[in-house]
Amino acid sequence: MVVAVLWFVSRFGTTSPRFGFPECRYVICRLFLVAGFVNAQGVVMFGVYTEVKDFLHGGVLQSHATCAFVGGLAGGLAQLFIICPIDRVKCIMQVKELGHGGHGSVSMFGTAKEVVRAGGLRGLFVGMTPTLARDVPGYGLYFLTYEGTHSELGCDT
Repeated sequence: MVVAVLWFVSRFGTTSPRFGFPECRYVICRLFLVAGFVNAQGVVMFGVYTEVKDFLHGGVLQSHATCAFVGGLAGGLAQLFIICPIDRVKCIMQVKELGHGGHGSVSMFGTAKEVVRAGGLRGLFVGMTPTLARDVPGYGLYFLTYEGTHSELGCDT
């Protein structure tokens, strides 16, 4: 959050006529909203990971490593429905900024409205397959490594 505010100040400067109290309040409110989406992604991912890992370790699988890996896969799959629309809008915004030569204002919410207007809600999920291929195995390996390191360091509770 602090980094985003610092970026905003560095981009527009504190002496810019565009950077007054209303603009600052507007940007901070938007940043909290985006941070809420990103936080929701983490909550979903870790929540599903924990539940699946505990369910599997409770009787279906005995290997702690396998439970961690499968739990990570499930957590990665669950978070896709939050992160995919954000990634889609982010990519479109990056392309728009390139088209403007890096100048001009491209709004995240304005871009999301355009995507929904053009393709419906389904338009927000374009590109889900590559995101799935990137995130799901990555989270499986992440949690496998995390649990292995956690166990080797003797941090088990």
